[in-house]
Amino acid sequence: MKKIIGILSLLLILVGCSKDKEKYTSTFYDTFDTKVLYVEYAESEDDFNKNAEFVKSEFERLHKLYDNYRTYDDVNNVKTINLNAGKEPVKVDEDLFKMIKFSMDNYDKVLGKTNIAMGKVLDIWHDIRENNKDKENSEIILPKNEDLIEANKYTNIKNVILDEENMTIYITDPEMSIDFGAVAKGYAVELVAKKLEEKGIENASINAGGNVRTIGNPGGGRKTWGVALQNPDMQSKDYLDVLYIEGSKSVVTSGDYQRYFIKDGKVYHHIIDPKTLWPSEQYAAVVVVTKDSGLADLLSTALYLSTKEEAEKIISNYDDEIGIIWADHNGNKTFTDNMKDLMQSQGATSR
Repeated sequence: MKKIIGILSLLLILVGCSKDKEKYTSTFYDTFDTKVLYVEYAESEDDFNKNAEFVKSEFERLHKLYDNYRTYDDVNNVKTINLNAGKEPVKVDEDLFKMIKFSMDNYDKVLGKTNIAMGKVLDIWHDIRENNKDKENSEIILPKNEDLIEANKYTNIKNVILDEENMTIYITDPEMSIDFGAVAKGYAVELVAKKLEEKGIENASINAGGNVRTIGNPGGGRKTWGVALQNPDMQSKDYLDVLYIEGSKSVVTSGDYQRYFIKDGKVYHHIIDPKTLWPSEQYAAVVVVTKDSGLADLLSTALYLSTKEEAEKIISNYDDEIGIIWADHNGNKTFTDNMKDLMQSQGATSR
């Protein structure tokens, strides 16, 4: 079994080659703090290179818009909005405005599990992870619960005011900040994929740090893409499973094996429960399959933080077909019925 490298939660297995098109790949690393792999079956290398450059430039543009840690010349981004909290509305690009609106429109649907207004709490955990890098166990410091509780006073999503006519965002609470870690990457993948589809691309895929979005079929007469799911047990040489995806779909995983540190044998990862303000311990990973990558990203976080009963209620709030795999810390998997025909472990094969 192929060894999985890095923090990718998914590895796209590309099979087949087209009689009329050749398979080309392009990889870059400087956006969304992750590796982005673009694959296309194209009629010529020149055609592919143009599309690959477009993909890279779009990811660079969206990375700047959705960045809540840095500012950039001539760009009003998430950091700009946070810096102006309690001061004045900020006029933003349409792609940033729509992502914020998307996140807010879905807040109640996901029972508040994914809250972009948790920036102040998430900043504490981000700083803790950064400060604990390469430290010995005895030197690792955990956040104080009283600090998390205090920060949580400034996480009311209703304090984010959208003015669609003027395309402005205003945070009324000067102590509040927004963070899009649970949705930005998937939303960006979907935006880029849709633009590729508008350009007439028929056989391609984007894998941004494990957020996979396929476009059409892989070519060579095959109907499915193989998407290998990384095992949350990083010591294992086996995949969690392999999914066989037909047509244009998204596969996104949230797991405890990505951004984390270990203290006294316990993993403290980056997916913070808005109720406890600490990393959730319910699952090792949750996989979501649906059409829209932005929705898949948002849902994978929300469902990772949900009980099975809460998950059922969340899914009932959507008309989209949504498939889910839950993986616990003992290597066991449960899944929705609509995943059976996609999973290799349930007998699905490449077609």
